[in-house]
Amino acid sequence: MKSRWAKIAAVAALIIIGVVGFIALFTQGKGIAFADVVRPFITARTATFKITVSMEGMPSQTFECMFMEPGHMRQTIMGGVMISDTQQGKIMTLVPALKKAIIVERENMPEENENQSGANMFFNIRRRIQEAQETEDESVEFLGEQEIDGQIAIGYHVPESGAGLTVWADAESLLPIRIELSMGAMLGRKATAFISDIAFDVELDESLFSLEVPEGYTIQTMRMDLSKLGEEDLIESFRLWADASDGRLPPDLSILKVMEELMNVVKEKTATYLRGRVSKIFPRDGKLVVRGADTLSGGQVEIAAEMVVLAPALLPATGVRELAQTLRIGYDQHGFLSEAHPKLRPVETNTAGVFLAGACHSPKDIPESVAQASAAASKALGIVSHDRLTREPTIGVVNELTCNGCFECESVCPYGAVERKELRDRKGTLTAVLAGINEGLCQGCGACAVTCRSKSIEVQGFRDDQMFAEINAITP
Repeated sequence: MKSRWAKIAAVAALIIIGVVGFIALFTQGKGIAFADVVRPFITARTATFKITVSMEGMPSQTFECMFMEPGHMRQTIMGGVMISDTQQGKIMTLVPALKKAIIVERENMPEENENQSGANMFFNIRRRIQEAQETEDESVEFLGEQEIDGQIAIGYHVPESGAGLTVWADAESLLPIRIELSMGAMLGRKATAFISDIAFDVELDESLFSLEVPEGYTIQTMRMDLSKLGEEDLIESFRLWADASDGRLPPDLSILKVMEELMNVVKEKTATYLRGRVSKIFPRDGKLVVRGADTLSGGQVEIAAEMVVLAPALLPATGVRELAQTLRIGYDQHGFLSEAHPKLRPVETNTAGVFLAGACHSPKDIPESVAQASAAASKALGIVSHDRLTREPTIGVVNELTCNGCFECESVCPYGAVERKELRDRKGTLTAVLAGINEGLCQGCGACAVTCRSKSIEVQGFRDDQMFAEINAITP
């Protein structure tokens, strides 16, 4: 009996040790391991990384970034460089192509918001991590293992109201390899920032973060008052808005509605719209003079302006007309490709299997191009997903007994549906070359039928005897 109870006690001890070990391991995954993973963000003096911002309906943008204590940030943004210093409250943007420097000076920033600069992504991540560590363990969710860029990584999610931060780290070294930062809704669209290629405590030259404007650059300075807004500020903004819009307030305070209402106010109160043609722009007395013709009144117009913003025309690509002629699809007088029908077939062309999407059809913004591309892809999928294709029955048919092979129909067919068909006898000897109709390309326009001198081509459903029968049926 003693031996039996000893065995039971030993098994129970092993079970307890296993459970305790599992709990300890799981707790370490949620708490201690998270602290180990994010420690470089808290202690790093310098860092380099890439930020890829993805927004719904918009192409992704990737920025190369550098960080240096205390509060320096450098980013390359679409051909320019943005340098920020949270201690000085300055942001400098350099545009080398224009030799221009834009300096933003932030004033009256509350102390609690000093490390929440939108221009310093590293500080924003550090702040979220510190807030998560100050709360209870339940605020950090352990996501387990996942393969990230060919590496086995462990993940942790830090929830936040309307947003969230996800950290993926190498399972062995515990160094962060990717950060996913939800940015909520920007301009009405969901946006996410992905941070990759992270390196901590690298050697960086302090001159990279200098706010000194390079020689030869023009300087534009803007000041931003970041003091806290109170009830009086809100009331004053509503008063100014009401004065500018004859007492009409925006329907709601979402940024899209406010911007839309602001554009309407600008059109009504501060902007003058003229329909005309600009012939010349030239400097005079320190201003730019725009000369043109008002097409509504027929008179000449000269406007002296401090700034003229040009809206250059969007032209089709070079060679698009040759491409359209090769594919046998239509195009307008400007060179943009034409759809089969603007309402019923907006992404299809008159040539079967050729679809339109984007600026080749007409000038479009990105959301409209994406929507049209989705429609074109759906149409293409409808073709390739079937073993057999259905077609309209009203296509041309060649009577081989009367066709003399003149091929005048071939030159007038806008879809390239007329082909040359060889007839051979039993011995394989070529006896004749006649016209043939490609049923997949023919659209039933009837151009070949009216061109054929020997009346050897007819459109199914519109044969001569059928047309005469219809006429006789309605003739008294």
